[in-house]
Amino acid sequence: MTTSLAAPRFSPELRAAIYHFAVFGSTGVASVYFAIWLSNRGISPDEIGIINAVPVLGLLLVNLVVGRLADRAKDWRQMIIALSLLAATIPIGLLFVSGFWGILLVWSLSVIPAFSIVPLIDAATMRLTERRGSDFGFVRAWGTVGFMIATGAAGPLIAWLGDAAFPPLFIALALLRGLLALQLPQFRAPDHVRKAITPGKLKAVLKPWFVLTLLGLGVLYSTHSAFGAFSALLWRDQGIPGEIIGPLYMARGLCYKNGNRGAVPDLSSASFPRRN
Repeated sequence: MTTSLAAPRFSPELRAAIYHFAVFGSTGVASVYFAIWLSNRGISPDEIGIINAVPVLGLLLVNLVVGRLADRAKDWRQMIIALSLLAATIPIGLLFVSGFWGILLVWSLSVIPAFSIVPLIDAATMRLTERRGSDFGFVRAWGTVGFMIATGAAGPLIAWLGDAAFPPLFIALALLRGLLALQLPQFRAPDHVRKAITPGKLKAVLKPWFVLTLLGLGVLYSTHSAFGAFSALLWRDQGIPGEIIGPLYMARGLCYKNGNRGAVPDLSSASFPRRN
């Protein structure tokens, strides 16, 4: 399974783009309906906030270990596959829990490996496109496409199938993400052409411009997290039908795209290099 069967047919960039699509597709489904699903099971707003916050706190510790292990591995691909398979199987537990503590445990164990994938696949894809002379932004943009399609479809689909459809839908997308991880390319250059990289020191990044940027991103993502945790629930309580909430999220993504030209790739002019 370590050698992708897709290698002769699809470029490494295309395989990475397909995976980015799946990573953010599962996130889109959770953004649309997770809070509503929790509320329908008697979980209070305070508890919903805790369920969304605990995995993020766990990431602060887990990412330090994951990053070190990924850097020491022969290629980032192995760690991405391991995390994808964990994040694919653990959500099955959502079918067997209903109370606050059970959901908190299963959701945290599901989300921590899933969220740990994002910085790894971003760094790996950036290294891949840098050494092959291709466009990182184009590959990464397929995550936005996956998010918008998932959010646009999840609301109407769950409204049609019923509230109980959320866990199976989320699990199905998590399993798809795990399966697509197996077709990822090798991200690092082969050993015989790899350049030695001297590790830097922490003080090298403790510059005012860098620290202020991190603080700004922290503020940005804190509002983003609050929006993702409660916006769907707020809209539902305001009388917006569940099947409309997904398209509203999709519209938000389109507005973001229009404010950042090129965020969604133009397939009519797309091409991927096939250099090694």
